[in-house]
Amino acid sequence: ATEPCDITQVKYNRSEILNPILEQKIRGFGDQLQHLSNVKADMTNYKMLRNPTFKIIVKFVEEIIYQRLMDERMTLEALKVLQVKHIDCWGMRYKKGDHCVPHAHWPATFSWIYYVDGCDNCAELIFDRTNHSVKPAPGKLVIWPGHLSHTVPEQTCDHDRIAISGNLQVVVKEKQ
Repeated sequence: ATEPCDITQVKYNRSEILNPILEQKIRGFGDQLQHLSNVKADMTNYKMLRNPTFKIIVKFVEEIIYQRLMDERMTLEALKVLQVKHIDCWGMRYKKGDHCVPHAHWPATFSWIYYVDGCDNCAELIFDRTNHSVKPAPGKLVIWPGHLSHTVPEQTCDHDRIAISGNLQVVVKEKQ
């Protein structure tokens, strides 16, 4: 059975400036998790929220989420009590032969991927129980509900597929 698929795709307009810096950082961090996560590729640790360069994309993701909430006709009063709160963020570099096993990011409200480098021949992001997949392209941001199972098949391209991913929750702000 297939699930409905609520996926947002947007382009980050300054990717030509930011992506070379992000690529250098991701390559520099190397494979910090030794393929022990669902990502069977080079991966940074999960604490990249602290990195000023990664924070640029994290803030962009948060802006898009707030925009989505506004598009759903939420009142300003309702928006004032909600907070978009990132859980984690990491970088990945898929070389030829690398892949990602099927998984979901529940209990995250939303998960996302931002493509630093990739092309039409790179491995797609596939949402397992939907009829939806996304081709990587530099500057493309993809946001989806955290419960959706997804995978990345084997990278068959000769160049690297480089991306940043993260998870966030939309929570009710605690009273001060």
